Amino acid sequence: MKIARELNLDWARLARFNDIAPPFGVHTGAVLNLPGEGAALPELDVPNSYTAARSESLVAIAHYYGLDWVALAGMNDLPFPYVLAPGQAIRLSVTEN
Repeated sequence: MKIARELNLDWARLARFNDIAPPFGVHTGAVLNLPGEGAALPELDVPNSYTAARSESLVAIAHYYGLDWVALAGMNDLPFPYVLAPGQAIRLSVTEN
């Protein structure tokens, strides 16, 4: 997120453009591609469920997948303050395959 903030870019857009999925790890020395204005993002398949890693937030996961975090909290019966535990599975889709 810090890199995106310094470049005045949306962090989820930068992550998707570089195929960086949750938990959004970028290692020292990694080379990132920067999306130009109007650059098309790669297609993103939203999985039916997602297992949270340490320090991940519901808001960040929802933002990455283009979902409404309030709806996601409701769909998963998550009470305020909407904290996810490492290893906790949440549904991202109302349909199951």
